[in-house]
Amino acid sequence: MLISVIICTYNRADKIVKCLDSIHESLKNAPSVDAQNAEIVIVNNNSTDNTVDIIEQWTTKSDFPIHLVTETKQGIAWARNRSFETAKGDILISIDDDCCMDKNHIKNTLAHYEKDTQPVLRFGQLELGDQEDWPMTVQTRPVVKRWQKGVADYDYLGMGDVCSANMVIPRAIIDAIGRYDNRFGTKQIPGGEDADFGFRVYNAGFLMEYVPDIIAQHYHGRRTAEAVQKLVKGYSIAAGALYAKHHVHHPRLAKAFSSKEFPADPPGKYDNDARKPEIRAFHKQSKKFYILGAFMFMKAAFKQRLLGQQ
Repeated sequence: MLISVIICTYNRADKIVKCLDSIHESLKNAPSVDAQNAEIVIVNNNSTDNTVDIIEQWTTKSDFPIHLVTETKQGIAWARNRSFETAKGDILISIDDDCCMDKNHIKNTLAHYEKDTQPVLRFGQLELGDQEDWPMTVQTRPVVKRWQKGVADYDYLGMGDVCSANMVIPRAIIDAIGRYDNRFGTKQIPGGEDADFGFRVYNAGFLMEYVPDIIAQHYHGRRTAEAVQKLVKGYSIAAGALYAKHHVHHPRLAKAFSSKEFPADPPGKYDNDARKPEIRAFHKQSKKFYILGAFMFMKAAFKQRLLGQQ
């Protein structure tokens, strides 16, 4: 199996069909991709709406094998790990259930993969799908960016640089560094699971690359200042947890944690958006949640050790 497209979903009855339709179109648009070398893996993380019923109806019209499984342990890291276990592909293409693939996504992904001389954790462009949504959880950098320890060192590798909403993971990397850390992406630490995975990939010496030609659109639905403020708070707690875990092996993270200045926005991010001052104001308040995040991670680590879990 060459390609596994993986989606983890929770209560997305209103958006999952649009996501699946876009994946199907992108697979059909890629040369040499067919039902023999591509699959779609969907992990239901205990949805309470009719998401599963809708997915089951949709599978009847798919030209590609569908594997729908349920992960009963709540949390995105648990769901991602279940998708890794279920998928059979050499490359795993991760997209969120509120995102849509560009029709050339798979074709361009394979073009990069065929030129690779080493395993590469690759991230793609994530556009704002609905302009009424606030410009959050997007990545529209127009140029290629690379990180590799000792070769192409980052100037700053932050949480937003690592995003499974549009990410391509070679199986070789998962085999080498292991699965997601399920202490992240929970009610206590609401985020950070992608960044933790990326930091571990970086520290293991693998190449990481952002490319603007692997494109998806994000329909996240956050349209109020309150929703954005809640998002920033959750990510800030996750940032503190990441610091508690990675400060020794990721000195730039430690510097960002202790600095009095919040990192500048990447070029182009929030540009020409009237809401930019409010977004920046939310970010400037975020450091007060770092300590809480560090405490929550240490608490989770202690509980895990007490229970003898890995």
